Amino acid sequence: MAIRKINPLKLTKDYDLYPRGAGSLDSSHLAVLYSALIAGASFPPLIVEKKTSKIVDGFHRHEIYLRYIKNKQPENYMVDVEYRKYPTKKEFYLDAIRYNTKHGKNIEGSQRTNAIIKGYDLKINPKSLAAVLIMTVQDVEKAIETKVATVSKFTIINKMSKEAIESPSTGRRVVEEIERIPLKACVSHLRRDIPEGQPIVITSEQAAVIKEAPGQHPVEVFRHICRLIETDLVDTNNEEVMQLIKRLKSLLNKHF
Repeated sequence: MAIRKINPLKLTKDYDLYPRGAGSLDSSHLAVLYSALIAGASFPPLIVEKKTSKIVDGFHRHEIYLRYIKNKQPENYMVDVEYRKYPTKKEFYLDAIRYNTKHGKNIEGSQRTNAIIKGYDLKINPKSLAAVLIMTVQDVEKAIETKVATVSKFTIINKMSKEAIESPSTGRRVVEEIERIPLKACVSHLRRDIPEGQPIVITSEQAAVIKEAPGQHPVEVFRHICRLIETDLVDTNNEEVMQLIKRLKSLLNKHF
């Protein structure tokens, strides 16, 4: 389709169809793109589904456009958009992955696992996912088996439902909701003591921590902390930093 000039305020980001997942926009990448935009750089057109105005490719670019026009006259700002048509969400999602693996910031690590989880939720077969992620089918299937944790949540309901069960703790009728999240390197050890073929089951609280955690291996995280302390590079005048150090000290004394 031909490229059109469209106001970015008319476009939407649907994180349920974003391979990287919600909250995954890279602040460093955004800063680089924003500086380039200010300097007069031009970018490829955003790929957008015509029927819904949902962005298929270009979440980071769309975000910097919104930031750029925040203190200007937003109704007059236009960006390049290329519209596409998709018969189902499956085709939309596969194209979103395809674009993200061809250019821009690639899908890696836990974001790649997240992309596979979303694909499975949309009933996309492993072969199709492997093709757009540039992986083997075996690696896609292995990711679901070894790099995913399951969170079991119970929602209280007030009406009859075939799926409803009785809560073992409260006796209330509840519906069990299963959420799957990618395991990051910092908690990869959770797979160690789980029999092959069995799911890794975690709590909602643990899931929230994993989602916010950095992707680094814990050895690297703690090594950096130790080196900062050993070389007197800790900002002791930063009250928040010192409070966290005190908290860490307390946790170490309690658990180790």
